[in-house]
Amino acid sequence: MNKYDISILVLVYGKEIEESKTFLSLNKYAEEFKLYNINLVLWNNGPISIDNDFNSKLDCKLIQTLDNMSLSYIYNKFINSAESKVYVILDDDTELNLNYINNIKKSISYNIYFPEINVNGEKIYPKKEKRNVVFSRKKDVLFTISSGMIIGFEIINKIRNNYGNVFDEDFYLYGVDTSFCLRLSDLNLNQSIHIIDGLEHDLSRLTDNNMSEFKRIERGNDLGVRIRKYYNTIDKLYFLLYFTYVFIRREKKEFDLFSLYKSLLSGKHYR
Repeated sequence: MNKYDISILVLVYGKEIEESKTFLSLNKYAEEFKLYNINLVLWNNGPISIDNDFNSKLDCKLIQTLDNMSLSYIYNKFINSAESKVYVILDDDTELNLNYINNIKKSISYNIYFPEINVNGEKIYPKKEKRNVVFSRKKDVLFTISSGMIIGFEIINKIRNNYGNVFDEDFYLYGVDTSFCLRLSDLNLNQSIHIIDGLEHDLSRLTDNNMSEFKRIERGNDLGVRIRKYYNTIDKLYFLLYFTYVFIRREKKEFDLFSLYKSLLSGKHYR
């Protein structure tokens, strides 16, 4: 018997707990969980310590790591910290609704649930990746962001038994979600994915067209590690030819080529 019915992670960055839309939403719907054994973890990932004097209507634990730990490490630590029928991963700026809360309550251990992610009323995720330069990978991959995922215990075990952990800790920020979805596809677990009612989300980091150098480096790291670990030899060769072409033409892309090559050779994300 699992210890908890539902384990919920709210990952907070750069704000107090009571400034989090996600936390306020959980407080609003706390009564909905009164018949369930809930494990709520509020994880402050920096950059400064926050006040633990906040009003939570659910029993919760506050964890503070002020050095901006990798998302993959935090997700795995959360999952490994307690046995639960299902695990819910949330960021700090998502408006939860009653339909989503009910879906959490109805979720079962051998499924995984992807909510529709909407930004200003427009559906952004989940979606199938457009593979413009890859031809040899035949499986369709359904991609989404980790925030809002509901992952059943049996799915957790299948991934962990094959990879040693649930989220790939060779990824730091970008690529954590993507590599998780690739793992689901490679383990033929797509049939266990259920799309549920949507969440309104602040995805400024994804919809912002202002491509900073930091984002270009992070995306280069993500792409390099992803190609190294999750694509076959034909795919790797095709990518290398494509990136060589980009380098020769001195084209500026949304990823940094130096970071990409460095991560591709090492299989590691560099901070």
